[in-house]
Amino acid sequence: MDAATRKRWEHGMAWERVFSKALATPAGYGKLDAQRSLVKDKVIGTPDFCDDENRIVIETKWTMLSAAHAVDSPRFWAFRVQLMGYCWMYDTDRGDLIVYHVMGDYKRDEGLPESVTWQHALKFNVEELERNWRMILVNRDAMLKEGKRGAQS
Repeated sequence: MDAATRKRWEHGMAWERVFSKALATPAGYGKLDAQRSLVKDKVIGTPDFCDDENRIVIETKWTMLSAAHAVDSPRFWAFRVQLMGYCWMYDTDRGDLIVYHVMGDYKRDEGLPESVTWQHALKFNVEELERNWRMILVNRDAMLKEGKRGAQS
């Protein structure tokens, strides 16, 4: 990992720590369990939060990607794939994606663009969750075959 990538990763981890404190007494959520390890089909997942009372997986992101694009645009495909995987592992069809866009939509009149935070309550159907999980398993199998870290044998 190069220095710039490492720095962005560290910022993202800091965002998750700050955000977890903000969600300590959340409006609209039950008691949240942070960084719970989920295991299904030899795949390990650690969603940012699980709300057992309402059966919601909550994933937070800190990104330089523009907020000008819709949550279902290809730019946010990886975020959705990850959230759907966590939903499948947690046995729910509901996931909240909370995204902090550092540079907002990159538009500005003067100075730096204003940051934007999205919160999307997403509901997935069984077919898209199953299709997503099959894709994850194909990638798991490829990782196991290649001996890559992150895959359980």
